[in-house]
Amino acid sequence: MCGPSPVLWNEIGPEIAYVTYVFPSPQTGSIYFKNLVQKHWCLLTDDEDEDGEEEEEEVARGEKTFTLLDADKAVIRANIVESIIHATQNTRAQLLTALGKITIADYPKRFKELLPKLMGYLNSNDHQALFAALLALYEVVRKYE
Repeated sequence: MCGPSPVLWNEIGPEIAYVTYVFPSPQTGSIYFKNLVQKHWCLLTDDEDEDGEEEEEEVARGEKTFTLLDADKAVIRANIVESIIHATQNTRAQLLTALGKITIADYPKRFKELLPKLMGYLNSNDHQALFAALLALYEVVRKYE
């Protein structure tokens, strides 16, 4: 079972909230965000060990320190598509990688609004939004390759 570690989250949380002040460039912040999602976005499975043995082994090996909180995940899911649309080319690549991890873990069960949101941008006349939505859609379909 995945669960957050409040002690470590309290240390990392402020860095996420003030990412523009912590990192010297948007690309550095996007790399940090991508790595954070890849390492700490918990993939829940139906056959997950109910007594937590698997998680204890991961913690013992140093592979897992904490999991992002559900409230933080909801904020990320709500804003990642728009972030991809408004990002520069370098930061967009990092955000798309993070979206891929989120899609593998949460789509469609916990990220039902993703496809309707992408369809809205695919019908847009804004070329930047259309391009970013196509890239995001590609990340979604990669889950099924």
